[in-house]
Amino acid sequence: MKAFFTALSFLTIFRLNLKDYDNENAPAYFPLVGFLIGLTAYFVLSGDIYLKEILALITIIVFTGALHLDGLADTADALFSHKDKIKKLEIMKDSRIGTMGTVTLIIVLIFKLNIFGNISPGTIPVAMFFSRAIGSYIISNSSYARAEGTGYFFKSYSFKENLLIFLLSSLVLFIFINLKQYIILSILSFILARLLIRVFNFFFGGWTGDTIGASIEFSEIIILYLLSF
Repeated sequence: MKAFFTALSFLTIFRLNLKDYDNENAPAYFPLVGFLIGLTAYFVLSGDIYLKEILALITIIVFTGALHLDGLADTADALFSHKDKIKKLEIMKDSRIGTMGTVTLIIVLIFKLNIFGNISPGTIPVAMFFSRAIGSYIISNSSYARAEGTGYFFKSYSFKENLLIFLLSSLVLFIFINLKQYIILSILSFILARLLIRVFNFFFGGWTGDTIGASIEFSEIIILYLLSF
């Protein structure tokens, strides 16, 4: 459970005062934590509440502390800077947000707000599960681009060694989807993960904490969109 609580402390606003953190295995529980966060939005959307789509989006932002949105904005600023890899990494560390980061955030938030009103509420925890599975897969199958940083704690994580945890965690998904949908989403997630690894390696020389946040947000909206049909 130490790895799960480490993941919960890292991905949410719930900072647990653990005596010892299990950073090496924590990414194995990223998908499950994502699913649990998604459940909060599910319950909001399932209720008869005024402006429930906005409230569901705010709920997710609050519980995640806007962590992944911050990574998305930083990655967008760096990606569209037309600088070399070293300069791109420096841009991502800048606490200020640029034009491309701002525009990207606006587009993503508008997209989510719109799609929340046109999907089954159960879609959200499913998308949040797979998007974080993609993030943990990238961590395991690509090099860390920096000598140090927030993501450095997870660089030793192995997706293969923790595959059983992923499969057992996946059982919660069958509350909302069937086996066929699960297989399709698993294949899609693998393709997205491999694509993002190529992009991050080419532009940044590997992954960072910001690019993992960006990958989670990007893959989440792709999955949400496909599940809306």
